[in-house]
Amino acid sequence: MLSPPQFPTSPSFGILVVGLNGANGSVLAAAHNAQQTVSSFRGPQGQLLHPTLDGCITQKIDFGSSSISSSSSVFRGFRHLLSPDPDFSPLSLTNAHISGWDIRDFSSVGAALEKNQVLDYDLVRQLNQPSQPNQKGRLADLHAMPGVYDKRFISSEMWPEISPNAIDLQAAGTSPTSALEKIRGDIARFKAVTKLAHVTVIFSGSVEPNSSLVEQLSTKEALLGAFGIGEGDGNGNGSGNGSGNGNAMHDHPMPPSLVYATAAVLEGCSFVNGASMNTIQCCGLHDLHDNNSNNNHSYLLGTDFKAGQTKFKTSAVEYLRNNGLRPLVVASSNHLGNNDMRNLSGDSGKSTLQAKLRVKHNVFGGYGYDPPIDHKVSVMYTPLINDEKRDFVEYTSRAFLSQTHTMSTLTRCSDSVLCAPLYIDCAVFCSYFAAKKASQHDVSVALAYLFKVPEDENGLISDIDPGFMMQMDRLKQLCSKLKSAPQSASSSAFVPIAPAPAPAPAPAQVAPPPTPPPPTPQQNSKIKRKAVRAVCAGLACLDMELRGVPVPRPSSNIEDIQIFNGGISQSGGGSVAVVSKCLKRLNVFDEVVSIYAVGDDENGRVLTNFVGGGGKHAVTTIGGTTSTAVLPIYENGGRGCFFTPGVNGDLTSDELIAELERVEAANVRCFIFGYPHLLMNVVDGIGEVFRASKAHFGNGVITCLDFNGVNEKNAKDVKLENLGDVDIVHLNEDELRILSDTGVRNVDGGCDVLFEHGVKIVGVTMGKSGSYVKVNADGLGPQNLWGGKLCRFNEQFEIKGEVNSNGAGDNWLGGFVTACLIAEEVELSLSEACKFAGGVAAQHIDSATRGNRWLIFEEEDDNAKKKVEEVISKN
Repeated sequence: MLSPPQFPTSPSFGILVVGLNGANGSVLAAAHNAQQTVSSFRGPQGQLLHPTLDGCITQKIDFGSSSISSSSSVFRGFRHLLSPDPDFSPLSLTNAHISGWDIRDFSSVGAALEKNQVLDYDLVRQLNQPSQPNQKGRLADLHAMPGVYDKRFISSEMWPEISPNAIDLQAAGTSPTSALEKIRGDIARFKAVTKLAHVTVIFSGSVEPNSSLVEQLSTKEALLGAFGIGEGDGNGNGSGNGSGNGNAMHDHPMPPSLVYATAAVLEGCSFVNGASMNTIQCCGLHDLHDNNSNNNHSYLLGTDFKAGQTKFKTSAVEYLRNNGLRPLVVASSNHLGNNDMRNLSGDSGKSTLQAKLRVKHNVFGGYGYDPPIDHKVSVMYTPLINDEKRDFVEYTSRAFLSQTHTMSTLTRCSDSVLCAPLYIDCAVFCSYFAAKKASQHDVSVALAYLFKVPEDENGLISDIDPGFMMQMDRLKQLCSKLKSAPQSASSSAFVPIAPAPAPAPAPAQVAPPPTPPPPTPQQNSKIKRKAVRAVCAGLACLDMELRGVPVPRPSSNIEDIQIFNGGISQSGGGSVAVVSKCLKRLNVFDEVVSIYAVGDDENGRVLTNFVGGGGKHAVTTIGGTTSTAVLPIYENGGRGCFFTPGVNGDLTSDELIAELERVEAANVRCFIFGYPHLLMNVVDGIGEVFRASKAHFGNGVITCLDFNGVNEKNAKDVKLENLGDVDIVHLNEDELRILSDTGVRNVDGGCDVLFEHGVKIVGVTMGKSGSYVKVNADGLGPQNLWGGKLCRFNEQFEIKGEVNSNGAGDNWLGGFVTACLIAEEVELSLSEACKFAGGVAAQHIDSATRGNRWLIFEEEDDNAKKKVEEVISKN
């Protein structure tokens, strides 16, 4: 079962991968797609796994934990460091656009992912499922654009896989000029469709042999001349015969990587050499980059991504040096069976291996030892290992009194699982630094940690320490220097807005979320958009309502056939479905993220479609049964409930926390959890869930807990000491009596019991009798909202249609938490907040207003509703 895609409201950054069908490219596309379409999958042993972004330092929310105080000097990650910066906050993988080229013949990127056999089969299976009407950009629909190749730069082992649509630089009628124009056109179309401010082109193809042509093209004129382009406007638009056969080309073929690099520069994109050849050393490429009017702070970076084992090598040597030892020999042996190694083993392998070893041998060149560290590297093509590299390294150093110190390490991990996060991080930082107009040199130094040999046109950049930790410090220094100051109180204040419109379909060749259409009439174009977001989690089920059921008589026989004439309907039930729909109807939240469990069945698909709000997450249990409830809606407005827990009985607090931490934390203002007492594997860990919500979303988030359905039996599972991070508790009078054990009528005393355990506000709903809300002495949030106040609200609302009380309490809670947020913006009394919440619940239970797209308030004398409308519509 797949949860619907989380379409972002705006694009963030773009990646064009040369080698999209390869292991690295297809894993990157899988990670991007999984954030939108897959909530969980089964691992090799059947364990439940999630598509996390661990290993990706720009996407991981927090490197620390809730035990680290906000004032601690412990580094908690780049999201934590830069999240206040509006140039960094939108740079989420979910918002990204990914496409690219390949020369191999596959029906789709999804087919390539399956052939590459890198990821768990169940994840690949889900990603390759056919698109549903509300699911766009699946891997089965993503196709690599035809790439450029020259057989002299790849192994003959790969020739049989070449697509007939790929551009052969040796073919009659094909020239470097036409190939360059083709790639430029692809980039230009991608940028036009996605409307991105910055795009990064990453060379992820097989390693090419080093090119002597690269070394000869010392100026932009020489470079463009090699493509048959003469003097022009500096953007590659000069005159030429198009033959691409300048003097340099007679004896030296054009490397395909230089075609992509030149096209990227001419189209104003960053270019990253993720392989080992000497492309970045082309002086003419740097000259073109520095003198190109399209260069809106793009970057040339390389060489050869430092994925995992080389990162550790540089860290280990740094450790040895910091302990005063003198590293003498670093000898490593690694073997794997991916295309890169296959290319090295082919007929062109010797020259290609020289490019590979050049980079590896230069890893420690910056230390300047005499004699240098003897860095030995042995690589072996082992098809059985596939992409799961094995790397054994032995470090030998001179120690005290010239004694020998030796240590060894073994690394085992999929090469693509290590590389794909680097593509994301590199593209994110390029976009961020471009927005800050950082210089080429500063960015080359800051991103040195990504590459085995950080180099420019002059080779190894001299002022970079080879140590990994030292390189990371340079990145942190530049980020700290460039980040914007936190937004002022006025600019960060809560500004309710109309919800984002539905997204349009994505382009065929791109795996991005689409650009939203123009605002609807309900939206005020003068409102400054701010992504005010909510998260709802907990129990969700598929409700089947039987309307117009006669009220059971005490004398009725249980086997009597009862006739009802109101009809049958299905709807999303449980706290998650009802509250998220309520919040969306309030026309205040830009996004409502829902976290819930569904089974892999038809009811699960129906429930997923019913859940209100955008940006849905679903914890899916493969083979499980979706929770259902049969609800007789009696003629007097009351209801009964017959409930089967299904997958809710298997849902764990750890699974909920994992899903919660996948949600982008920016601008989440409230977290609402419903019915923990009905989730047997969650109720003991509910305190951890709320602690995780405070740690992830920040202490300013308002946390709410709904105890609908607590009875004498399941209340025994609820531990009040778990409520320390809960701000608002909602329940009815009987549920409060049971939980607090304070007697039938002692509502006030029951509230005080919950206050003793850290709760800030207790909201008790009483059906037709209204509500009772009590606030502890400290009040809510940093403003100490309503501290020590109490409201007994019992005004009646006019009901124009039939009464259906199903979901009344959930809507009251949705209305009340919204009023709390609005009270931070404008003066709103506790009684006005209670009246607003009561009005939301009344409109929900009234058949005449239940189906309204937006909740509408018409009474002129209702101060609470007028104030809410004022905030909703304010410019």
